[in-house]
Amino acid sequence: MWSKWRGNWAWIKLSSGFDDLSQRPAQQCAPDIRRAIYTTNRKRFASGRVRNFSRFAMRAPRALRCCLCMPCREPTLASIPRVRAILDFAKTVSRALRISVVQSKSSWQSYRERIPSDFGSMTRMVSIGTATSMKRPLLLSVTALLAVAYVTSSVLIAAHSKEHLVLKLTVIQYAFLLPAAVCYLLYKRIPDGRMQSRTTWSVAASYLTYAVLATFLALGVIHKDRGLQFGDELGYRFESRVFLDGRLAADAPPKTTPDGDTYLNEFHFDHFIIHENRWTAQYPPGWPAVLALGTLLHQDWLLNPLLGLWILWITYNIAILVFDENVGRLAVFFMIASPSFLLNSVGFMSHPLCGVLLAAASLFLFHGLESGRMRDFLIMLLLVALAALVRPWTAFCVGTVLGVTALWSLRHRRRRLLSLIAIATLVGAAPTAILLAYNHALTGSYWQSTYALAENHTFTVAFNVSPVSILKTVAVATRWSLEQTDFYTVPFLLLLATYAVFAETGRRRDAYILGTLFAALVIGYTAQPIPSGSTVGERYYYESFFAVAILGARGWSLLRTRWSLHFTWVATVTLIAVSCFHYAVAINTVRNRVTPHIRVMDAIEGLRLTDAVVYLKGDFATHFNHNAADWRHAPVFYMVDPGPSRRAVVAGALQRSAWVVVSYDAEKQWAHVDSSANPEEQWGNVPITDKKPPTPP
Repeated sequence: MWSKWRGNWAWIKLSSGFDDLSQRPAQQCAPDIRRAIYTTNRKRFASGRVRNFSRFAMRAPRALRCCLCMPCREPTLASIPRVRAILDFAKTVSRALRISVVQSKSSWQSYRERIPSDFGSMTRMVSIGTATSMKRPLLLSVTALLAVAYVTSSVLIAAHSKEHLVLKLTVIQYAFLLPAAVCYLLYKRIPDGRMQSRTTWSVAASYLTYAVLATFLALGVIHKDRGLQFGDELGYRFESRVFLDGRLAADAPPKTTPDGDTYLNEFHFDHFIIHENRWTAQYPPGWPAVLALGTLLHQDWLLNPLLGLWILWITYNIAILVFDENVGRLAVFFMIASPSFLLNSVGFMSHPLCGVLLAAASLFLFHGLESGRMRDFLIMLLLVALAALVRPWTAFCVGTVLGVTALWSLRHRRRRLLSLIAIATLVGAAPTAILLAYNHALTGSYWQSTYALAENHTFTVAFNVSPVSILKTVAVATRWSLEQTDFYTVPFLLLLATYAVFAETGRRRDAYILGTLFAALVIGYTAQPIPSGSTVGERYYYESFFAVAILGARGWSLLRTRWSLHFTWVATVTLIAVSCFHYAVAINTVRNRVTPHIRVMDAIEGLRLTDAVVYLKGDFATHFNHNAADWRHAPVFYMVDPGPSRRAVVAGALQRSAWVVVSYDAEKQWAHVDSSANPEEQWGNVPITDKKPPTPP
């Protein structure tokens, strides 16, 4: 290929003034070289334009063929893509000529070997720019048709389909929205490769938007502490009340029958254990201990939104440390535009606290990789140890990635490597000892955890070891979790994150680390298939969502650079509109989930009960443990309805003078109070037969 261009290089050098160009910057040489292209071939175009141009074009470089197909006069700015291509070609030529004067002959030969790649990239750019300019109306038309198809089909499916809604909307998204996005991005490509490098959306605006959305979701959807997304939330709150009372477990309810199985079934609540006259939830002590502080201040609903805001700040700092500020801003924007992150950042689950600890550990890991300081690695290990007291299995999966990465970075420094291994052993022993002591205090065995006792297992965890079982888990549970996560995030965030992992070249190691953090949780919860009951995105992946957001932002940045994409408000507004649609679907899903709990709470509080038992009937009953830590002196005791024949016996054993049965009608979406079960009892001056639940909406 170089031999074909040798003749053209010769007349360019002769006509442009070799000695003069060697002493001038490349940008100043560009007009002279452009003029030389015209002057050298002016006579050829004068006699027979078409014939002479065709003959010349066969010998000219391919990059010049698109630049010279214009009237026989000096090129002007009338044709922007062509002139820009000429200027870029002139810069390449001037650099080559300047190097030939300053450096030796061998340096010139090595640079000449790289010239074809420069010509090739410029040729592809000119060709793509010309093709794009010819197909722009077609691309815009296809984009509009696909966008209309996506909007129409999504609205129809969301309005009329209830089963497999997320799967159907995800298929529609990839079938229509993804091709529409590709066509529009091709439409917005800039032929000269120039683009805006700065993201105009500020990180402060993202923080403010998060605060507004989190407050709306916590107050308007969850209703502070009245809504219930997961049964685990009441378990955490029960433990926090017990810790605030100065104990590890509450007293178990009195035995109402000699049969132990009947007794456990009557007082059974999901995620709770009764063992040796102790009543508590199955969770580690880390999050309930922190939640107790919020309970003491009567603002426990604020903790998780504040922790989510902290995660955004950590995400921004990791992104600017690993990549740049633009990636940091975009990563935070992606997170607040994802319903999965926002809706899992409200409520009373332990994921935000664990997410803060593991995200901060990742930040110190990257600091340690940059500086090599042992202090950063030590803080990282301490944060992972604290996370192990909140969610042990999640901390183990993520901590393994962080620890192995830190050890691998010190593989050539044996003394520091051995020191880090010794420190990691000591730091890891601390949470292990605490959890073992906690197990022994509640279960009577160091090796049987509260999780295992609740599931009637003899060991802490149950792993998937059968290949058939693993394949079934991947095909059902893992696939469903990834579908939920992919849909309830910014459109195609997982796709952009995957692209960043494979396309990143400058910080490939850091991209691999971030990708492995997410993969570790996916693999970990495939090997230990614990049902999550997630409604909006897989909550088990929450702790690594910051890594996915950073990679997604980096993937978009790489795509903009390689495709020469111009910033456009149309794409931003479309992204926000699609995210709003996802938020609408997510909020509707969460409302359906929390409505039974809110309606039942309203009905019970409207009765103003004292010294009573509330028997609960329905699917919600096994999650409805609102009992106080000192339940003996509480005005109401909650339990699952044991049946008409057992109500009086159980109420007598609990030393309660009256009871009421509460159920929930899913079709009418309101709670029903069955006061006929105990009509003689009165609360205050009004008989319970005259008490009515709130009017259904």
